[in-house]
Amino acid sequence: TDPIYDLDLLVGTPDVTDEMILCSNLTFINVSVGLHNLIQQKIRFAKTNFIDKMKEKNKNVQAHKNLLQQLEEGGLNMVSAIDENEDYDQVDFKSCGDIGKDLKNIQHKTIQSQTQLFEMDQHYYSLHLEIKTLQKVKDELDQFNDDYKIKLSQLHRVLHRIGRCIDDNKSTKESMSEAMTATQSQQRTMMHKISEKISQVQGKLQTLQQADNAAENATEIENHEEYLHGLQEFIAGLQKLSRSSEAKMQHFEDVIRHLIEQRANIKEEIRHLKQKAIQKLQTIRDKYLKPNLQSMSDEYDERLQARDARGTTTSNNDRDELNEVSLMDYKETPRSTPVGVLHQREKSMNRIYKKITDLESRAVTTSATDYLSSLTEIRELQLVFSDTKLRHFYRKFVTQCNMVFDDCSLASLALMQETAEISSPIIRESTGIQMLSAVVLKTKSTDKPMAMHTMIQNGNHEMGATATDEELKSVDLDDDDDDDGGKGMDVDNYLHEELENVVDFIRSLPDREIVIMQVARYLASALPFRAFILGNKERKYRNMHFVQDLSPAEKDEKQKETESIYGDAEKGREAKQLIRIEKFVYDKIKEWMGSITGVYGTDSSNSVKTALENDVVAQVRSSHAARLIVNVVYGLDVSW
Repeated sequence: TDPIYDLDLLVGTPDVTDEMILCSNLTFINVSVGLHNLIQQKIRFAKTNFIDKMKEKNKNVQAHKNLLQQLEEGGLNMVSAIDENEDYDQVDFKSCGDIGKDLKNIQHKTIQSQTQLFEMDQHYYSLHLEIKTLQKVKDELDQFNDDYKIKLSQLHRVLHRIGRCIDDNKSTKESMSEAMTATQSQQRTMMHKISEKISQVQGKLQTLQQADNAAENATEIENHEEYLHGLQEFIAGLQKLSRSSEAKMQHFEDVIRHLIEQRANIKEEIRHLKQKAIQKLQTIRDKYLKPNLQSMSDEYDERLQARDARGTTTSNNDRDELNEVSLMDYKETPRSTPVGVLHQREKSMNRIYKKITDLESRAVTTSATDYLSSLTEIRELQLVFSDTKLRHFYRKFVTQCNMVFDDCSLASLALMQETAEISSPIIRESTGIQMLSAVVLKTKSTDKPMAMHTMIQNGNHEMGATATDEELKSVDLDDDDDDDGGKGMDVDNYLHEELENVVDFIRSLPDREIVIMQVARYLASALPFRAFILGNKERKYRNMHFVQDLSPAEKDEKQKETESIYGDAEKGREAKQLIRIEKFVYDKIKEWMGSITGVYGTDSSNSVKTALENDVVAQVRSSHAARLIVNVVYGLDVSW
């Protein structure tokens, strides 16, 4: 049986280059994880072969020292107490009856144990230094990865804006060129007729000036001279207009040329940055990972054998069924007729062909870029769910965002079916409508674009608080200074209009839940959001004035209070950080809502709704929609 698909015809050329793979986020993750695994392997080796033994030897040394101290203080009277003390069971000591010889013997054994401990520490020093070096390399790689992604994101955004400026200037230049082409023929015709008219007027003027009665024709001569001067100024104006148009064309050409040069410089900088990343990753592989590859492989084999010995082998359900076909072992099956054997063989071959067909289908429908993105997504999700804070952020963001969007959709459905009004408590008290109210009731002034209206600025409400119906109706939402009697825009109609905009955006998202999860993954994986979630890089002035004003006694009291509430200080810090994460999730969703409603602007660079309407691919592919959202809403370019 032939395969269903002809791979030579259906599978396109891979759209992923070696450079994209070598400096991709997946490569950074794999190298960083490889360093982490190598460090953990060496730590386990050090713990087994050095640290545990050094602890035992140190315990032995301390026992000898304590024994020596007790003998020096109590003499032979302490021998019976020493024999009964279990702390000295590991010490080989038996008194000979002479305290001097006993002390000398214990001193010798103590020095011998200390010498052995020192030798073990000397042997462990090189391994300890290697572990510290590997940890330093990993930290430097993680810092380089963060800086690389931030700088690459900025360069991509600049490149995108330069490309947009080039397109705008080209379109303006083409429009001007078409207008000049359309008017050039008319200008030439007009200039030709004016030149003929000037020649006629000059001839007539010359005739009048040469006539015998020139004095009598002075008025007529003066009129002809003024007429001639006007024609000459008119033709000079046409020539100046033509030169001005040509100068504008030249200006646009210069602007486009400079922008193209800037774009070339940005692309060169991107290539240089990627080459630097490739070189650093390759250096780490060659210098640290490859020399230890055999030892890591041996350790993996040992752990796999230990797992098999415990009977915890991987089940068939955990394997990749797409790449494995279970074949029947005919040696273990009872003898059957030739017809039965043929039927079994046919079933086995059909399973093989089905697997081949599935592989061909996957190769046809999945591009290399999408496959690389899928692998990267899996690795990033593994890192996110391996950390408590990142996992908490991810789950909270996905849950809260879905709840907000569901509230808006249900509210819109209730308003459309006229089962509720926008001012109804069941609508107004939902989480989604509360957030929408907090977002759209912002002033659009240029000095404070994100400040609340006067009632909130005066202290009646905190940021993010929901106003009452009476206060909402008193708010003037009309930015124009027209005579509307002081009423302003009706708040209910305004909220209803913005609600419909949000719902239209929600409906235009492809696989909304997938998009939200991918947005959460991007935020949890990229700086500066990841740093805030983990609490690694807090502001330097955080609580500075508060800490400086506290006395040592007050600090101890605050520490005891925290420990009494959470059990210990570390749990208290973790709990406070989780609270900050929940507030951070609320703020990020509110920023998304503000971009949908056009609070920051209505162009495609500020309004995610406008950007989604202009991007056809993002309307059908969830991965593109998520990248567009984090780019427009959060200013994060994730095209690493």
